Amino acid sequence: MPLAFLDNENSPVQQDRVRKSSKGGESEFVGLTVHRRYKLDRPIGRGTFGEVYSCVDMITGHTYAAKVDTCPSDRKASVVGTELGVFNALRNKCKVTPYLVASGSTSKLNYIVMQRLGPSLSILRSETPANRFTLATALRLGIQMVGCISRLHKVGYVHCDVKPSNFVIGRRRRNVIRILDFGVARRYLTSHGKPVPPRETAGFRGTARYASPNTHCRCELSPRDDYWGVLFSMAEMVMGRLPWDNMKNRQEVWEMKSRWIDGLCPMDSLPECFGLMAAHLVGLTYYDPIDPVHVVSLLTHELQIRGLPQDGPFDWEIPVDNASEYYTPGDSPSPAYGSRASHSTASPRSSRAGFGSLTRLHSWASRSLTFLSDVML
Repeated sequence: MPLAFLDNENSPVQQDRVRKSSKGGESEFVGLTVHRRYKLDRPIGRGTFGEVYSCVDMITGHTYAAKVDTCPSDRKASVVGTELGVFNALRNKCKVTPYLVASGSTSKLNYIVMQRLGPSLSILRSETPANRFTLATALRLGIQMVGCISRLHKVGYVHCDVKPSNFVIGRRRRNVIRILDFGVARRYLTSHGKPVPPRETAGFRGTARYASPNTHCRCELSPRDDYWGVLFSMAEMVMGRLPWDNMKNRQEVWEMKSRWIDGLCPMDSLPECFGLMAAHLVGLTYYDPIDPVHVVSLLTHELQIRGLPQDGPFDWEIPVDNASEYYTPGDSPSPAYGSRASHSTASPRSSRAGFGSLTRLHSWASRSLTFLSDVML
């Protein structure tokens, strides 16, 4: 559960999650004041090994989100301490995360107080009639997700748990997403900008549903692995569920993913750009840099050949009664989306011939990332 949300706390999905997070005496810090001014009001969810509370600034009356953990004796082992390191690395460089308000520790806990944002992408998707996003929304969200993780990689960190519930929209700017929950993030670059030598065997990090092949194989994680999380997240947004959703055993999940990557597990409903992105990621090693412009070019290309909008409202910004005005033949919002018949009648391969040079494609993708940078700043 993300640590900075939520506008729609009254939704059935969120109410259920809050009930689960408050079981077993986990709301013991309600009423506690941290940093001499922020009063923990009520639990609103869980992050990676940490509890998330709504808190009130007793001086201004403003509401924030506070994430706490109970590891004050060992700051290096603290999840909040790990997150604080990421926030400090990104500070004043870009706005792809909630802004940091305060941090510190007491005799009982470590805490971070930060901006409170809107709902996560997983909650937004769960509230759609078909439990899925349209292709245009999923691809455009993928582009923004790439923008977020590429900024994180530039300051030397790998997120290690990229998934829809770790991306949230703004409370006012509902068309811009932020990344959060860095509890299992890993330092990838040294202070000299060189990759940290990989361990021979690494522990499992992240969420099995969205984890990269390298995570399942207990390999050290690098930026390529966050892109696998983007790929699986987009697939879920489009299809409504992943083929391995109901599998509890990590080995079974990995075997199903392997079959899909090898082309043996049918995912016919996904556009060609998904397969191209997977093929690109499979060929990368731990030390290989990954070009976000190339990944974005695959997604923007798919938008263009299907005649899908590259701007305009996202699915959650469109009233249900007016949704048909925004959909195109290549972007069916119906429950049947995922069948070949619901896709555009134009062939992606035949349309590609008229797109232009690869240089033009990369230039377009580069402008998309530049635009995202301007928006997030």
